[in-house]
Amino acid sequence: MGEEDNCDDKVYEPNPDDFQDLNDESNLLGCVRSISTQIKTIRLGVVRCALTQPKRTKDWRRTAIVYTYIKCRDKGCKIIIDSGCCINAVSSGSVSRLDLKFVPHPKPYSVSWVNDTSIVVKERCLFSIKIFDYHDEIWCDVILMDVGHVILGRPWLYDLDVTIFGRSNSCSFTFQGKKIQLIG
Repeated sequence: MGEEDNCDDKVYEPNPDDFQDLNDESNLLGCVRSISTQIKTIRLGVVRCALTQPKRTKDWRRTAIVYTYIKCRDKGCKIIIDSGCCINAVSSGSVSRLDLKFVPHPKPYSVSWVNDTSIVVKERCLFSIKIFDYHDEIWCDVILMDVGHVILGRPWLYDLDVTIFGRSNSCSFTFQGKKIQLIG
């Protein structure tokens, strides 16, 4: 019997009425990939669902990205869980809105859209997250984005061994012996 067999299950499904302070930001969508503009920096690439081939299904979950809403310092935040993103990121607007502290990035790099437009990532910040008993502080690179407030990418997914369920548009992980499921 493994650790997951003895877990208490907790399911987090946010109530949209609790996030009225977000106005109508729910329709935001974006595509991000990053490229290096300096020879000694790391090249990072992210391809989003915008490049998905059409298929004969009208099920919205086929191209949906898992996201949820949480409260951070009594303000609503849209959190995107993205296995195609190689970084954890927070929008620069959210850092200011939540009064978080900017810290110089130890290895600056550039982020660009699918075209050649790019911005340099020079800062990061420590983002506190709390869902039920799960609480953590996550280093997020600060980028200019409007897809959401925070993107939890491969570093977060790897550290918690998160499983994404495409058909139910949800994900789950175990934290201190309790299974937590986030429903998008």
